[in-house]
Formats: sequence, C-alpha cells, structure tokens
Amino acid sequence: MITHHQWVYHPNPPVSHPGGLNLLQRMEMDQYAPIRNSENIYFPFASRSEWELADWLSRGALSHKEIDTYLHLEHMIYGEFMSADDAWRIQDELLDGHSFLGVIGASDKTPLTIGTGNKEMHPLLLSLANIHAGVRMKATSHAFALATYLPIPKFRNITLAVQAVLSAHIYHFAISIVMWNLIIANHDSKEMSDPLGNRQTMHTPLIAWIADYPEQLMIACVSAKNSPISLATSEQFGDAVAACDPCNIASFHKVCLTKHLNGIVEPFWAIWGDACPSHFLTPEALHQWHKFYFDHCVHWVTNIIGGTGQMASPPSDSAPAENTVS
Repeated sequence: MITHHQWVYHPNPPVSHPGGLNLLQRMEMDQYAPIRNSENIYFPFASRSEWELADWLSRGALSHKEIDTYLHLEHMIYGEFMSADDAWRIQDELLDGHSFLGVIGASDKTPLTIGTGNKEMHPLLLSLANIHAGVRMKATSHAFALATYLPIPKFRNITLAVQAVLSAHIYHFAISIVMWNLIIANHDSKEMSDPLGNRQTMHTPLIAWIADYPEQLMIACVSAKNSPISLATSEQFGDAVAACDPCNIASFHKVCLTKHLNGIVEPFWAIWGDACPSHFLTPEALHQWHKFYFDHCVHWVTNIIGGTGQMASPPSDSAPAENTVS
C-alpha cells in the first residue's frame, strides 16, 4: 500500500528579512578577503599543498600528540615524481610554453616453461610518471602498456662471455628501435593532445626504469658484482680510450672487465637527453637492500662490537610459522 504524505504548515510561520550574513559571507568581508580574492585563495595557508596537508591532518589520521610532533619537524615532503626537484629541474630547462611527460620503462625476462623447452619471454612495458603512483601500480588500472617483446637470442659456437656481450648488444639495439620516437620527441618536442583536447608541446625524458639486479647491470653497461648506479671518474677507470677494437668482442670484453664494464658501446639511453642509470634505475629490494644488509652491514656491526665478522645462517625453523586454522 502506498502512503501519500501531505505537508501541513503552521498558520503562524516565521518571516525572513534580507540583510543578514552567513559565515562564508562574513569571511568575504574580513581584512584578509583582498588577499584571498587576488593573491592566494588558500590564505591563511601559503599554498594549496599546505591546505591539503592541514585538511589531511584534520581528518584524524594522526593523534593530537603526533600532529604536534609532526608540525615541529623541519622537513620537506616528497611524494610523487612531479613534486621532486628533478621534475622542476627538467621543467626549468625547457623552452617557454613547453612541458614534459616522464617515461617509465619496465622489463623482466620471464621463464614460461622449465624442463619442456625452457621457453622464455622478455616483455617491455611503458608508463608515464605523470600518472599518480597509486593509480599506476594497480593492475586493474592498466597504466603500463605492453610495448613489445624483446628478442632472446641464442648463438652457436661461441663462449659464454661472448654470448653475454652479444645478447646485451641486441637488448640495447632492440630498445633503441622501440624507443626511437620517444627519444626524438624528447630532443625536438612533439605536439600532443591533453585530456581536455588542448594541444601541448611536450618532451619525453626517461624518468625511471624498473628491472631486477642482473638486468640493471646490463642497462648500466657494467659487469657483474658491481653497482649499477655508482658514479666513477675517469681517474678511477684509467684511460678512457679503448685498448682494443670493440669489434673484436672477446678481446674487448676482457679489457672491459678490468674497467668493471660489460662491453656495451652504444647503450639505448646514451642519446636520450640527460638520462643516467644513477637516476632512472629504481632500487631493487632483494639485492640492494636485503642482501646488502646481511652481506655487509651485519658484518660491519659484528666487527665493530668485537666479533669475528662471521654470522651463521639462521636455522630453517627460525622463520615465523604461517597462520593456520584448524
């Protein structure tokens, strides 16, 4: 059964008169109104970022004591890439009216079958640094686009060392082909349409590359058991002129190993603006954090406190047991 409601008003209703001011209207008439209307709409906050920070703190994410401690810290907040100094540096170097779309690459050789042909694939994915990280890292957002599958070559009748050098050459050559339009757009700029349909003059610098440690070494053109992101001077490496012909791969590779290099002459990032592995290679947690800590930091601390510098591996039953439900 449908019940119909009927509004009944009191025979003596209140009467409203013009001329009053609500809270927002009173704010528009205070002494700071000219500043908000002309200079800074977020006043008394210095900027929108400060207003957003205050709004976030007011939503109860931290206790009052934690907020008080936080506000007494001297700090600068870096979240997304676009808030970092590097993004500002890139923008400062562009022509007036130009901007950029930071390119993020990712690659990882993945085994498909083991023991039944040992098939492998090597996908190359691309994304943009302008996309919010929380959106980009969700698989359902599809923010990484599959650009290509890199070749995995096999050579006959050559040593393993030469096989590694030739494979690395093909890796860089293939990526150079795939990325060529982005490299040219970064150098010469390219007109693109933004989400609103407006035309923008954009550059495409390489911002980050996600890869595991072995692939980072190949990208940075350094040999095994070396850091892919450390910087070295010519004095540390000696004479910068190759001591032999790069076309003689076996001999050239031996010379490169003495310089802690892997024998790549033309890496794909060499002509991609000011791209440098020490900037665009992202940390690889297993090797650069976990193994570094246990292989080095633990031994250093042990030696400092007077130990032998040796640390036994933890027993297998020392790992925390998984939660089970009986």
